[in-house]
Amino acid sequence: MATGVGILAPTINWAQQLKNNGLDDRQIIMEEVGTFERSPKYHWMITGERYYLGDNEAIARKQKYKYDAKEQRVVDEDAINNKLVHSFMHNLVDDKVAYLLAKEPTIKCGNEAYIELIRETLGQPFFEQRLETLCEEASNKGIGWLYVYINEQGEFKTLVFPAQQIVPIWSDDDHTQLQAVIRTYEQTEYIGSRKENIKRVDLYTFDGVYHYDLRGGALAANTNYKDFPTPYLKRGKGGAPTSWGTIPFIAVKNNSYEYPDIKFVKSLIDDYDDKRSENSNFLDVARRLVWVLKGYGEEDLHKLAGKIAHYNAINVDDATEGGVEAISPSIDLGGYDTHFAQLKRDILEFGQGVNKNLDDIGTAPSGVALKFLYSGLDLKCNKLEKSLKTAFRKLLEFVDTYLSLTGKAVPKEPVEIIFNRSVMVNESEAIQNVAASTAIISRKTAISHHPWVQDAEQEMSDVAEEQEDEERRLYNKAPVTNNAQQE
Repeated sequence: MATGVGILAPTINWAQQLKNNGLDDRQIIMEEVGTFERSPKYHWMITGERYYLGDNEAIARKQKYKYDAKEQRVVDEDAINNKLVHSFMHNLVDDKVAYLLAKEPTIKCGNEAYIELIRETLGQPFFEQRLETLCEEASNKGIGWLYVYINEQGEFKTLVFPAQQIVPIWSDDDHTQLQAVIRTYEQTEYIGSRKENIKRVDLYTFDGVYHYDLRGGALAANTNYKDFPTPYLKRGKGGAPTSWGTIPFIAVKNNSYEYPDIKFVKSLIDDYDDKRSENSNFLDVARRLVWVLKGYGEEDLHKLAGKIAHYNAINVDDATEGGVEAISPSIDLGGYDTHFAQLKRDILEFGQGVNKNLDDIGTAPSGVALKFLYSGLDLKCNKLEKSLKTAFRKLLEFVDTYLSLTGKAVPKEPVEIIFNRSVMVNESEAIQNVAASTAIISRKTAISHHPWVQDAEQEMSDVAEEQEDEERRLYNKAPVTNNAQQE
């Protein structure tokens, strides 16, 4: 992308530039959009989403061909052409997201009141939905975009925009500071009684949002908005417009190259789809018997097939030499099976997934074996987790700004978000290790590592309460005759 010129210069006054040179700036915006939509990253975004949804493009385009009477290569519409889609990416991405986010993240801070303010401002849907959608976007498209805004009721809200709609204008080569963001999308409107799809182009700057429509290949101001630019915030109800002081988009990167997971396994998945489909084609062909005819007239073969299907018999002209023999081709799938098994192992290895084949891992793998099985997934999640933590720190800056605008004190306390991964363990082995360690570590540490415990603090409180109840019950017992006791 072009940077450092025109409206893309880091120190540019966007409002003045747009006012003075609107047409030129709009052309620059469209050039940026065109460059982005022609880029490899955009291509991989579309590909990643398709493979996650099970719309594997290579097998979908597969055709069978033949040569016609003029020796021209044409599509053979009658050929068996099974198209088997294997949704490896759906499983790989879902495993990754669930492993990282199945348990709600923990916010750690010395000020409990501040934690409550953060949770109240972000809302529970952020932890239950937004984070998951962000991780899916980053995994499938290389980068996920969280947008921060204040709704009409004055509430702090977040949205996840599809990454293929977002054209970031970075001010540094490391892609850490946003200079502006362009968003392109289609919206349906009714023009009179006619429904029309409108291409929208929104430019997000430090001052606000410039809303455009793409009409006739050129940008025109979107008349649905009275302000140009539209401000992000207002100070108090009906107050003066203001801004966040930065671009209200937060990036979550899948890796430092901003490429999706599909890039590293696409060719393997395509080959798996192709070979499994060819295998299916072969089995369909093999089910059809080949008839060898001896002493049979030159009757049309279509009529012959009809007689066999209807009568299960045919007439032979020469009773002595004639005859009919059905040949069924032999099937040897050993080579196919070996290739499929190796392809699957390669997809899991290079896709950094988890092998769920019990024949390979056994029914009760040890803790060491489980750590080895999850090592690839751990490495893949480490990169995404680092980006999520960076994004959360950026998000807290917006939260603090919002709290200040609403008149709430913002304590200067360091905050950390901890992702509680859904780690698989051998429960029997883990319980034995916990029991064997109680003499040398604290009860709290031992309880926190028990596989059945979700909240160590709550568990310790429950244990203490049960002990008190038992002591109270024993204390209230009174002795009676015949060495017996009763309540």
